[in-house]
Amino acid sequence: MARIVKSPIGELSGKAGGLVFKTGKNGNYVSSLPVHTNKKPSPVQQLQRDKMTVVMEFMRPFQWAFREYYFPFQQNKSGFHAAKSYHLKEALKFEDGIYSIHYPKTQLTYGDLRIIENLEVEADAVNKSLKFKWKDNSDQSMAYPEDALLLLFYSEKSKSRFFYLQEARRSDGVLEYNVKSSNGDAYHVWASFYQADMQRASPSVYAGCFVV
Repeated sequence: MARIVKSPIGELSGKAGGLVFKTGKNGNYVSSLPVHTNKKPSPVQQLQRDKMTVVMEFMRPFQWAFREYYFPFQQNKSGFHAAKSYHLKEALKFEDGIYSIHYPKTQLTYGDLRIIENLEVEADAVNKSLKFKWKDNSDQSMAYPEDALLLLFYSEKSKSRFFYLQEARRSDGVLEYNVKSSNGDAYHVWASFYQADMQRASPSVYAGCFVV
């Protein structure tokens, strides 16, 4: 895929011959049309396809998060494409000939803010709540008391996901969150900080999987 820095005919979008023109938040891009074939893939090609399928199925429910809270240092890459590259390289495990997501390695937000530190989570299945505790590290570099807390939840069973982005701040150090939409499923949970007005975020931290 190539990036179009300047076009004498203005903004380009759609298909033209064997090329596809796309517009992203970092500019215009051009790529070739995929070539369809009935040829059976080799074992190596099939493994590559399997990897891509697993990563895309995992990422699809979080497209909004990758768009709004994933800020790669490479300015010519969208958050979604940067996240896809990362997960293909770093967040897969291969067991008995099958690829699957290695959740502790996943990363749903990214940026230059300092990560959440000393994160602890206590689950209360009876009251359907999670109590989060973290260190107020506002006195450290790239950390600010007003950084807002972002929580992300995902259930493999129901394929449901939801987010928390309300009043909690880095300086609070604690939050008890009632998981109202829970139906007794096990939820994978991630936490990070963000500054929406400045388009900044911290790398997310995987907190674990909890039944609520």
